[in-house]
Amino acid sequence: MLPEISFADFKRLVYSTRIKDICLAEVCAPGNTNYCYACFKTTKSKLYILLNKYYPFISFTNQIDMNNKHFVNVPELNSYFSDYSILSTETLALSIDRTKSELSSAGLKQIKYWKPDNIGDIIFNEWD
Repeated sequence: MLPEISFADFKRLVYSTRIKDICLAEVCAPGNTNYCYACFKTTKSKLYILLNKYYPFISFTNQIDMNNKHFVNVPELNSYFSDYSILSTETLALSIDRTKSELSSAGLKQIKYWKPDNIGDIIFNEWD
């Protein structure tokens, strides 16, 4: 198994992030996911910042339901997370077929079982 990205570093970075009219609701590293996240709230919406636990990949989404994430680009936050690779909605929406040749047989078995819709659902998943 790969070594995990530092959750403590991510948490410190998130707490130092200042977004106008948005407050930090929680920072969490669920055991059943391959990502940790920070949730920011306004009176009308939520913004989640996802960090893959094994690779320095960051993405932004409005929801984090299994295989139903709505990834969004938030360029005004990119400077806060410059030590990570920020994945665009275009990258996360890529078809799985484009990367199957790069996956191990174990990875291909997971895809067959979980049936993710796109690359984003592989990079940020809730598979056990």
